[in-house]
Amino acid sequence: MLEINYVNKVGVISQNPKMTAINSAIEVDLTGQVCSDSIGTRMYSGFGGQVDFIRGAAEGFDGKGKPIIALPSTTNKGESKISAVTKPGAGIVTTRAHVHYVVTDASLADSVVFVQGAAATPLELVGALTEHGVKNNLKNIEVCHMHTEGPALYCNPEHSHIFRSKSFFMGGNVRKAVAEGRGDSVPIFLHEIPYLFHRKIVQPDVALIHVSPPDQHGYCSLGTSVDCVRAALVHSKVIVAQVNPKMPRTFGDAIIHQSHFDYLVNIDTPLPQHGGKGSSEVETKIGQLIAENLVDDGATLQMGIGNIPDAVLSALHNHKDLGIHSEMFADGVVDLVSPSQPLRNSIGQILLLRTSSRVQRT
Repeated sequence: MLEINYVNKVGVISQNPKMTAINSAIEVDLTGQVCSDSIGTRMYSGFGGQVDFIRGAAEGFDGKGKPIIALPSTTNKGESKISAVTKPGAGIVTTRAHVHYVVTDASLADSVVFVQGAAATPLELVGALTEHGVKNNLKNIEVCHMHTEGPALYCNPEHSHIFRSKSFFMGGNVRKAVAEGRGDSVPIFLHEIPYLFHRKIVQPDVALIHVSPPDQHGYCSLGTSVDCVRAALVHSKVIVAQVNPKMPRTFGDAIIHQSHFDYLVNIDTPLPQHGGKGSSEVETKIGQLIAENLVDDGATLQMGIGNIPDAVLSALHNHKDLGIHSEMFADGVVDLVSPSQPLRNSIGQILLLRTSSRVQRT
């Protein structure tokens, strides 16, 4: 037997092989924060070792740890234990960064469908999926995805008995469904999403994707949205590809051979776009301040979503030797390399796209 300050030491716990920490909770909110010791402001138990063991499992030396939170889906009064926000005054014991699994008594889906997102959302396939579900009276179909563009028909209220959306990165077309309890938002960091597939937490039966036509060797490109798609495809039983000549070819992890497709549908339609409103006067001023005072020549840039990052980019036309390392890029990047702003030599402007994961609104 050892003292508790050793037994519960995160650095010691993390050295155990395949550390699997299983702990209960009173309440979990939609961002993944865990409350285990209080009901609102009323204390229920003492501060136990949950946070230590959950962290230790998450940070395990072999990368095979499993930090698990388990709880009934409802209270004895029928109230959901998975809530939008925790009760006022509740103490957060464990943060979402360290919880990899939340297990309840809720039933599993009969089928899981993965849908590629952003500008590569395969809208024709999404429409066909919805129509197929309605005509054949299917039940309990889980549609998992990152942010998608265009109408999310499977989220319509009249289809709630057929489909349930599971969003790893919530967009505007599913917010109402999540708010009304007809869809789910998974609290997860962007870089962790591929691990959902590699660790077999999410195992798609079908993947719906949107690709470029094959080249002379039969290779297609995932185009404008790679993010977690390759991880999903590796673990999908069936792959259905929507092939579109308007999908640009991108490289890196975006290449996939057509022999991997179980079904292929040829279409020729514009890519879905995210409708931007343009920067306001205030946003433009903020962008100018950042560009003029904080961005140096030779800087490598990361830009998030929104008008202000685009406003910064629009004010960088006199900068030199810029690079980009970002999970996504939008119109501001395109403007920097447009024909009206040709690339110049080392005494002018050079823009290098070093790495990206998806394209937003170009």
